[in-house]
Amino acid sequence: MEELLCVRVAAGKAILLPLLNADCSFLTNPNLKTESQLLSCAKSENEGVTGLDATIDGVKIQGLQNYRVQSPLFNLTIPDNNIAGSKPGTTQAVSDGYWVLLKPLSVGSHTIEIYESDMIVPVSFGIEHRKMLSDLQMLFSNNMVAVPPQFDDLILDLRIARTSAEGKVEKTASAQLDLFDSLRLCTKHYHFE
Repeated sequence: MEELLCVRVAAGKAILLPLLNADCSFLTNPNLKTESQLLSCAKSENEGVTGLDATIDGVKIQGLQNYRVQSPLFNLTIPDNNIAGSKPGTTQAVSDGYWVLLKPLSVGSHTIEIYESDMIVPVSFGIEHRKMLSDLQMLFSNNMVAVPPQFDDLILDLRIARTSAEGKVEKTASAQLDLFDSLRLCTKHYHFE
């Protein structure tokens, strides 16, 4: 989906441009206890990112992969009814992302575009799979998700999927793995109770 944002920037001012950012907090990840663990969590959100592109007046910004930065620990207040569906409260977090600081542009109109073409943002299933599987199973058991009949095997795979002692999700040999994992990923940024 294309989003257009028009802003007026004072002459001589630099522009800090977020291309892609992820954060992890103690509130949304209660199993994490240290700043180092939060940083690993945030970095895992952006590992393997490809397809970042940005242009200024049609000229491509080169080397965007070199603009990845991490924040130190910061205070964060998550409001009620937030778009991520996270539990509200005050916590601490870190972020990891791709940011570009543009030097001041010449006076006049300019077009800055950010593209996420062919973006692949892998998820650390080793860390988050249990919650994603549990959330997805809850959605199906409460009839909150409708799946067309041609995917009956997928529903069966989901109902019988279990987590092994080693922390791996056990799937049947006939599992439609891409669909199964895609469905689990759909729950990643939502909080279910």
